[in-house]
Amino acid sequence: YIRSDPRFVGLENQKRKVVFTWVQREYRNLLISRSKIKVPSPIVFRDNILVMDFIGVDGVASPMLKDSFPVDPEKFFDDVINNILGLLEAGLVHGDLSDFNILNHEESPVFIDFSQATVLKDNDSEELLRRDLKNIFRAFKSLKVDEEKIIKKVLDKFNLEKDKK
Repeated sequence: YIRSDPRFVGLENQKRKVVFTWVQREYRNLLISRSKIKVPSPIVFRDNILVMDFIGVDGVASPMLKDSFPVDPEKFFDDVINNILGLLEAGLVHGDLSDFNILNHEESPVFIDFSQATVLKDNDSEELLRRDLKNIFRAFKSLKVDEEKIIKKVLDKFNLEKDKK
């Protein structure tokens, strides 16, 4: 994932540096994302360790979407799609979005695990975006949504934002 990201070039055959850069990448991606969507706020990183806000209530971590399906799945689904659009506005594609990487925090989505997120200029960004959408459709397969309409809306936004950047 890091190989195609234009922000991180020249790391071939430097495994230790790749590990440290991976943490820097997630930290950066969280900083960028939090201006548009709800994500854990990154606090600090050092070497291969990233410290960020705790997402939960009274010391209990918010569950992953896969473990806690929302009471109002239509609203939650719409919020997830709007978050994907917000990420595009911020210039990012998550790249590994699924019901494992979305927390159900008091019936509101919080995206996590931004180590694979990449900029729109990445040659793989559209493919990663399509995969993210496919995973979300699978997670909400009980809903009857017009997948093609949503894909078109998201890809139109992707192309608009990509042209701006």
